[in-house]
Amino acid sequence: MIMRKKLSVILIIMTFLIIIEAKIEIDFKSNTKNTSHLEKDAKVIGPSTGIQAGINSSPGVKKVAKYSLVEGEIPLIYYGTVDGVYLGYQPAPHGIAQAAREAFYAYESTGNRENLSRALFLVDYLLNISVDKGDYLIWEYTFPWPVYGLEKGWRGSLCQAGVLKALMLAYKYTGEEKYRIASEKTLKAFSVPVEEGGLLKLREGYYWFPEYVKESPPYVLNGFITTLLWLREYADYFNSSEAERLYQRGVEALVRFLPEYDAGGWSYYDALGNRASAHYHRMHVWQLGAMYNLTGEEIFKKYHERWLRSE
Repeated sequence: MIMRKKLSVILIIMTFLIIIEAKIEIDFKSNTKNTSHLEKDAKVIGPSTGIQAGINSSPGVKKVAKYSLVEGEIPLIYYGTVDGVYLGYQPAPHGIAQAAREAFYAYESTGNRENLSRALFLVDYLLNISVDKGDYLIWEYTFPWPVYGLEKGWRGSLCQAGVLKALMLAYKYTGEEKYRIASEKTLKAFSVPVEEGGLLKLREGYYWFPEYVKESPPYVLNGFITTLLWLREYADYFNSSEAERLYQRGVEALVRFLPEYDAGGWSYYDALGNRASAHYHRMHVWQLGAMYNLTGEEIFKKYHERWLRSE
């Protein structure tokens, strides 16, 4: 019975995260509260979600969608200009982790070892660019994110959780201890306070893992929930009591603050009053359905159904 329950939990998480893998994980495109602008961000373009924008409109030159993941030896994300700051192409760690996970999934479905080699190459690259803080590993961005006033060197829990998942898969398919050990150091960052260089922010005493870390985070909803789901998956796979503890404390925070993300039947993207785009609103609906199935918390069912009606 216990094994069947554990398998069902993993299936719930995996079903949801297959959907998550199709989106770009640097999310909010603008501080504007103009809903019509946000609707543009919900349009799916290739492997990501973003505003259609080309870097060159000359005949015969392929346009690159803004915020799209561009494949290469090291995948890049094309940001173009964001809030007046030109970022161009960047090796965002969350994008590299996403490409690694997708390669693992391709290996799982095809058995093609080239996919496994590709995934491991990217995971090893991520380890090479990690910042070793002694007790834990962290991944920092080499470019600013002006949307939330973040300077070069910023960090975030969604990126960290995405790397954690990639390390878990690396261990799953190789059995190499270096990936398990690295995953444990990656997990530890979630218990280190933001003020000390980690990813844990106490929000009125509740555990919150900010997608965009700063002294006063914007508390983005979808990134927090995805982080919780990946923590839960990691806890189940490794039977990790620490990951389970972090997940449970995060669930408590979600129960406490979820009503504050209700915008009269629609959802807010963050705690700053920015309404979610149609894309992220639908994601919130999916996420809360998954959280209800995992926890049985009625508040998740309530807002899942309430927000579903407004789609």
